[in-house]
Amino acid sequence: MLFGAMPLDHMVYGTAADTMPPLYYSLLHFWLLPGDGLFYARFLSLAFGALSIAVLYSIGKFLFGTKASFLACAVASLSPFHVFYSQEIRMYTTLSLLGLAAVYFFLRWWYEGKRAWWLAYTLSTAISMYVHNLAFVSILSVDLLGFALIMMRRPFDLKRRIYLMAVTHLMVFTLYLPWLLYLPQQLAKVQRAFWIERPGPAEVARSVMVYHFNLPTPSWLLPALLFVSVLLSAFTAYGIYKLLTKGAREERDRLVAGVVLWLAPIIIMLAVSQIRPIYVERAVIVSAFFYYLLLSVAFLSLPRRWLQGLVLALFVPLLLFSLVYHYSYREFPRSPFRELASYLSGVVEEKGFVLHDNKLSYFSTHYYNRGLPQGFIADPPGSPNDTLAPQTMEVFDTWPVDQAEIASANKRVWYVVFDRALKEAEQVGREYPNKLWLDQRYEMIQEGAIGDMHLYLYDTGHPK
Repeated sequence: MLFGAMPLDHMVYGTAADTMPPLYYSLLHFWLLPGDGLFYARFLSLAFGALSIAVLYSIGKFLFGTKASFLACAVASLSPFHVFYSQEIRMYTTLSLLGLAAVYFFLRWWYEGKRAWWLAYTLSTAISMYVHNLAFVSILSVDLLGFALIMMRRPFDLKRRIYLMAVTHLMVFTLYLPWLLYLPQQLAKVQRAFWIERPGPAEVARSVMVYHFNLPTPSWLLPALLFVSVLLSAFTAYGIYKLLTKGAREERDRLVAGVVLWLAPIIIMLAVSQIRPIYVERAVIVSAFFYYLLLSVAFLSLPRRWLQGLVLALFVPLLLFSLVYHYSYREFPRSPFRELASYLSGVVEEKGFVLHDNKLSYFSTHYYNRGLPQGFIADPPGSPNDTLAPQTMEVFDTWPVDQAEIASANKRVWYVVFDRALKEAEQVGREYPNKLWLDQRYEMIQEGAIGDMHLYLYDTGHPK
């Protein structure tokens, strides 16, 4: 939201130092011109999420027919994974829409040979690179799809198709060239600021569950959700395998296309992450749509109604519960920041200041109340949390504050810290450093909590 409110030249300057290209922020900028507010802003992601389902229907109908398409769209519409990113004001449904569109245009070009489809595939692929730097995963997945289709059945104009795919990559590279100037510093930012573990079996299992039910989820229900997720994935894989062994040649081609588009993004991300860990489920959101499509195909292939009923009985109640939990979840990153801002507006008096333990609570509270005197403590330099680039802070005209200076300049300081930070310090047997610093110097005269955020009021006008 803060990037979207910036002039375009400021936005490019700020995002160049961040980790994402500027296209989504630019779209948000123009989207916000007629109005403001979160409810309105979310409709951009919602629109792209709804259009993604429409494109999924077109792909499914082209590959597998109407019934499988409708069922896959129903699953995607109810998927907490897709619902979450269709609400979040970030670029992931834009990425899913362009990734699905590229696949649809590629398939139409491959099977029908019309150059207009090839051009649409090329342009949608190039545009996706300006949405997310990991869009290359979808590009490579479509390359693998083309290779698989060639191996299964060599088309009569094979040389021409290979030539046009090479031209596609050249055009994508050329159109992306202006942003390549900024890519090295963005990659360096990712390398320095974002710490992700090298993925293994646990991350694969997590992805399986995220595709079905998303996270977070109640800890007591986690084993059941994981079991059903693995069971449904195994059921889908087995069902598709059975169809591959008995289907006609063209049907097998289309099933293989679905399998490649489901598994290739995950495999590519896992392979790249063995060199540099970058594996996050949201970056391969397109893969989830093809899983929903194959799940639907496998479900419709079941020979008995009671088997279909069993699958529905296992999946649907847990899916609906996950949706309810999603809408009612009120911890980070969906903490009650609006309530926090409203409360602080009523209690922070003259010569008072709100000191946020870090930028995560600061930016959201700042969005809801721009006039509140508040600031955030800097992340430890070079730590995994040190993710805010100086250029970004310059664009926002927002900088970390010095804890000692704030305490000496104000009579009272409201200190805001996440419960998770305090618990993590307690687990390693130490007091949380920023809070300890305040406790040692000033008297705490009030404490409370809003959601998962703790509030401590210190009398800084009278040091200990």
